[in-house]
Amino acid sequence: MTSQANDRAGLQWDVRLASRRGLSQGPARPRGKLIVDSEVGGHEEIPLPSSLARALHKKLKDDDLHPASRAELLHEVGRISQDVARQRLAGLLDRRDYSSKEASDKLRMDGFAPQVVQRAVERACDSGLIDDQRFADTFVRSKLYCGWGLNRIQRELMRRGIDVAQLPGWPYEYTDPEDEQQRAYEAASRKVVTGKNQLQKLVRFLVGRGFSMGESLDAARKVLDERRQDDCA
Repeated sequence: MTSQANDRAGLQWDVRLASRRGLSQGPARPRGKLIVDSEVGGHEEIPLPSSLARALHKKLKDDDLHPASRAELLHEVGRISQDVARQRLAGLLDRRDYSSKEASDKLRMDGFAPQVVQRAVERACDSGLIDDQRFADTFVRSKLYCGWGLNRIQRELMRRGIDVAQLPGWPYEYTDPEDEQQRAYEAASRKVVTGKNQLQKLVRFLVGRGFSMGESLDAARKVLDERRQDDCA
């Protein structure tokens, strides 16, 4: 879908809205296009985040933009892009908390320019909408409650751009590392394994939950021994 063309002083520009038709499966988002014809830049087709394309399309339809040159048009597009990125980020944060890296990745995936992403996320951090320490604190407590081991929690936080070494009180503020063996045992006790190679299956499960190989092996052996004893009783 394309907007009405805009022609002023040798500048022609148009907005093509994003279409999902033919979009392959994957993380990429549908893109719109800013189509510009000017004496300076010639013919250009500039990819846009779909939300930005919609905002520009509305501006063009309502005759709210009157750029006199290519530079002025791109300046206005950049300004509107900042507003749209902030709105997109606010919508994300209304649904759940995000780390700064997660938020940046979301906006980049949408197709916003790196400088737009950086400014939007920095503004959210400055206002307290994004707080990596708050995010990490909540994440650690929730995953410990779900039975994750410290190794997996640390891995997942790193994947979200947070180094646990920078988290005050890690790990003693949250749990005693010496209790990891007991936590591995409790997780193994809740897991049902059947068929052959039960020890290997249970160890793989515990390692996947974030417990060390030694903790996982000890816990798996203890649980399976107890189950065999119960079966013989």
